[in-house]
Amino acid sequence: MININDFIIEKYYSLFKEFIKSKDDKEFDSFANSNYIKKQEFYKYELLDHAHKTLDIENFDIESGQLINKIIELIEDPNNNLAWNDRQHAKPHNILFEIHKNRSKKNTLEQLLYNFFNNHQDDEIVFNKLVKEIGKKYSVLAYLFFIKDPNKYLPIAPRNFDKAFVKLKIDFATSNKCSWDNYTTFIEILVQIQAFLNTKLDENVSLVDAHSFLWILVKQMEYDGIDLDNQSKSAIDKFNNLPQKDRETVTKSRVGQGKFRLDVIKYWENCAVTHCPEEKLLIASHIKPWNACDPLEAMDPFNGILLSPNIDKAFDKGYISFNDKGSILISKEHSNDLQILGINTNMKLGKLAPKHEKYLQYHRQHIFKKENI
Repeated sequence: MININDFIIEKYYSLFKEFIKSKDDKEFDSFANSNYIKKQEFYKYELLDHAHKTLDIENFDIESGQLINKIIELIEDPNNNLAWNDRQHAKPHNILFEIHKNRSKKNTLEQLLYNFFNNHQDDEIVFNKLVKEIGKKYSVLAYLFFIKDPNKYLPIAPRNFDKAFVKLKIDFATSNKCSWDNYTTFIEILVQIQAFLNTKLDENVSLVDAHSFLWILVKQMEYDGIDLDNQSKSAIDKFNNLPQKDRETVTKSRVGQGKFRLDVIKYWENCAVTHCPEEKLLIASHIKPWNACDPLEAMDPFNGILLSPNIDKAFDKGYISFNDKGSILISKEHSNDLQILGINTNMKLGKLAPKHEKYLQYHRQHIFKKENI
């Protein structure tokens, strides 16, 4: 199984968020709430709806050629760039016109498509049969699978998605590699990206959203002249130059695990504020958020703080922070709610060291809701 790298995708996700914010003039918090994403990417849902209405499979006269004609009609929809996105070059679906002229081949393909859309045959078997009938037309094949089940399958533009994989340091390519194994690996990677996005947003991110995320990275942001490689280069180069063991440490530190957690526990010993000693209840968090760190900052135990869950959540959301002497700072907007949680102005960090100060300063400047002081 090919795994995505959490550290690298975090860097690109941060750039993605800033890009969407610049387009919407508001913080990105949801694919569905972004006007820019709706305008650029939600046509996919419209195409799906149109395809499902057009392919009223049960009413087709199999072997008449109607089904092939409808597939051609859908592919050549002016709004459809999922199966044929380069209008300057030969149509990848030209073979469908040729098959339509041959009665025997037309009947075979019609029956195959009918069985496919009605789930009468295993998808892997159908994929391999379609390759024999129409050739390794990856964009066309993936489009057919996508309109059959968008919860399991996605369209593919091999060259563009390969560019995304290069950026994300994912050792995988799709160009000139059309096969069932390659396609399902492509889907597995997108499922991982979907899972990552689900950890970042308070919504159910769809597989189509994960597809849109990558597409915006390599097409829309590039079109706007954003040099992603240059903006992410420093942190990613530092990460790639680390020994393998340290790379694993950086990745695990994202969720307060591994050596990072052990180092933070060793320093603080108990909750830095309440002094609760129950280690299993305490959370080892980054002061400067993990997604804003370079690799060394992500591993630095002085960028860590050990907190009880309620205090950790308030700190993470920026409802509280601490000054360089350890005294708590409380956002006025949330002071009443925090009081109910037992958080008050008398609280203070213990055991602060000078090496904590730069991270606390970052938290106060970028995370703390200071405008509400």
